[in-house]
Amino acid sequence: MNRVLIILAFVCWPAAAQNVVVCVLFDLSQSAQKVRSGYQVDFEKVVDGLTGDELVLGAGITANSLATGRFEIDKEISKYNPFADSKLTYRKKLQNAQMALKQDARKLLERTSAPNTDLLGAMQLAEKAFQSHAGATAKVRLLILFSDMVEESTHCNFRNENLTPPRITTLVGAEQKAGRLPMLNGVQVWVSGAGGTLPEKFSQIQDFWLQYFRAAGADLRKGRYGAGLMDFSVPHP
Repeated sequence: MNRVLIILAFVCWPAAAQNVVVCVLFDLSQSAQKVRSGYQVDFEKVVDGLTGDELVLGAGITANSLATGRFEIDKEISKYNPFADSKLTYRKKLQNAQMALKQDARKLLERTSAPNTDLLGAMQLAEKAFQSHAGATAKVRLLILFSDMVEESTHCNFRNENLTPPRITTLVGAEQKAGRLPMLNGVQVWVSGAGGTLPEKFSQIQDFWLQYFRAAGADLRKGRYGAGLMDFSVPHP
């Protein structure tokens, strides 16, 4: 008698790292106290645009961002897997994750205000996010800054600075020489909330950050720098 042996093999693939990493930094300084609700509104627009395959990290910008900063928002949104989820169950998972992200941001934005704004330290914190395993392997890396972008730290205070082109070059060069310029190669940068407290210096401060991020290897364009997020969408590879 001929016998037929049938072997069924079930293979489980490990979950892949997210292809999109979104790092969000919220200005928690006193100067941003009155506009935090606007940060929440724009952040929720970002969250509503998530479709899966993303890692979202969020932290506060404080008076000493690098020393005190920690990513209080840390959520992976897995990609839709037709073998594990129906479209209905996945949609529910996605909605729950989006709701949790909005709540996490609300808690972060309710924190006590910091006396000053250490944006330069916060950029080094962002570097850590993108140099992590998930950040280093992601195909798309986004940095979203909810801030007026007015640096007030021991390194530099934009309120007392005349940010002429030569002065900007000197300041960026000083950060690079001191080893504080982050490596943000390939990171796309967006700014929401810019210019609120020092409108007369808007162009100067914008020019500083354009040159700063260019030196750091990141991509910040004038169209992505403003009072709110304009035409923002989460790109996927």
